[in-house]
Amino acid sequence: TYLKRKLSIELIRIGELKEAENILETVFAESHYKDDSIGLILAGVYAALEKPQMARQTYQKIINTSADAEEACLFLAKSYVGEKKYKDAHSLLSQCEKKSKEDPVYSFYKGKIEYERGHKSDGKKYFEKSLKMDHSYAQAALALGAYYEEKDDLKSAVKTYKNFLDADGNSTSVPVLSRLVTVLFSMESNEEVIPYA
Repeated sequence: TYLKRKLSIELIRIGELKEAENILETVFAESHYKDDSIGLILAGVYAALEKPQMARQTYQKIINTSADAEEACLFLAKSYVGEKKYKDAHSLLSQCEKKSKEDPVYSFYKGKIEYERGHKSDGKKYFEKSLKMDHSYAQAALALGAYYEEKDDLKSAVKTYKNFLDADGNSTSVPVLSRLVTVLFSMESNEEVIPYA
């Protein structure tokens, strides 16, 4: 199994996807569809070979058999979004969120879907929910701050970034610090920017 896995990865690297697909299918079946890493690679190969239905079936097998199927769930949701099947994507993300109630990634991704399709206020609600679930989830803070920046509500953006940085253990988040410094400079709040810079 170890050698087959290594061989399939090398085949992918040199572009021999069809051959890698055959090996990965065998290895995934031998694991009784419980080796998540092989399943994810196989689904990626199916996607590259333009076999979206087989990729989806593989992601769904991982979701059904794995305790932590975050990657499979997000990739499957992305495939639905790619075909504008937004209800299917939301339904799947809600299903995955029920398994991992503490994980903010699913609400964040719902927000990202809504934001990218132009439903920005709905996206904002999901970003807020994601941050409420986990105050240390930097992607949600950045997305929420970007929402305010796009609305030219720089004070709310600054407040969002500061609240995030003030929460336990977040004070050194470079991406959030960077956004805060950029916004404060654009507001010409030179005194206020110094400690963050």
